[in-house]
Amino acid sequence: MPSSGVLAFPGQACVRGIDLGAKFAREKFGLDIEIVHADTQSRPENGRIAAESLIRQGCTVLIGAWDSGATISALQACEAAKVPMVVHIASATQVTSQGFTQVFRYYPTSLTIVRQSLAELKSVLGTLKDPPSSAVVLHLNNTMGQSTAASIDQAWKEVDVPLKIAQHVAYDEKAKDLSVEVAKAKASGADALISVTRVNDAIMIARECIKQGWDPKMVFSPNSNGVSDKAYHDALGKYGDGPVLSALWLNPKGAETDKIMKMFAADYPNDWFDANAGCAFEAVQIVADAVTRGRLRRSPRRFTARSRRPT
Repeated sequence: MPSSGVLAFPGQACVRGIDLGAKFAREKFGLDIEIVHADTQSRPENGRIAAESLIRQGCTVLIGAWDSGATISALQACEAAKVPMVVHIASATQVTSQGFTQVFRYYPTSLTIVRQSLAELKSVLGTLKDPPSSAVVLHLNNTMGQSTAASIDQAWKEVDVPLKIAQHVAYDEKAKDLSVEVAKAKASGADALISVTRVNDAIMIARECIKQGWDPKMVFSPNSNGVSDKAYHDALGKYGDGPVLSALWLNPKGAETDKIMKMFAADYPNDWFDANAGCAFEAVQIVADAVTRGRLRRSPRRFTARSRRPT
């Protein structure tokens, strides 16, 4: 996970989800799962380096890597070593379109998420008395951002969103200042902002909108991170209110949701069980379930006798 660098906030949330997931899986599946963490330092090229290190340490399955670029990089090491990798968060289409045989992704592709998000956007627009008439797309220029921007263009036509896209404005995920990009978005004349962000840049965009006096009628973020992060609300307070986020979230009516939430609150009272932690948590359950099924297929008696063996 990217536990340091520009993606540290969501990466650390994923670490919490992984650790809680292992704790929960021990109770549910009777498995002692040894967790070894590796930090990609928010650099896509470090995905392979981190994966190779974990494999050398004897890890038999990997979970990661949050960032699509780092995930694709890590999958190269997994492919070479024939070690499976469960992709808990990474929406770029390339993750499962490049012929990797060791990848197991349950997180939807950017096109799947964006298509559903835009259908929801269209529904919301139909309820407004004074809806926006055009939109500017402000997005990251990395693997995820470019994939999502392309998905927006494709799904926009498919869904027939009643807004004209005035302009696309891309920016670097390591940018320290987005004043120029926000000024371009404002100058486009659009009265709606479609933002594809992560938490640091989402905070910068909100602050720049305030500085520049730009108050679009709607801020809508499909397949995005940032607005859902505790760090976003801690940094902006009341100025963080308003944006609409369309992304994955936990099922509050799930059979085990209440128990999981209470376990998380006990271990991490000052943090949120957000989508980052939730998807990481779920990945551990998928691995534990797969191990349990595999052992039962080989020999129920052997599984019973060795159910506490580290996996």
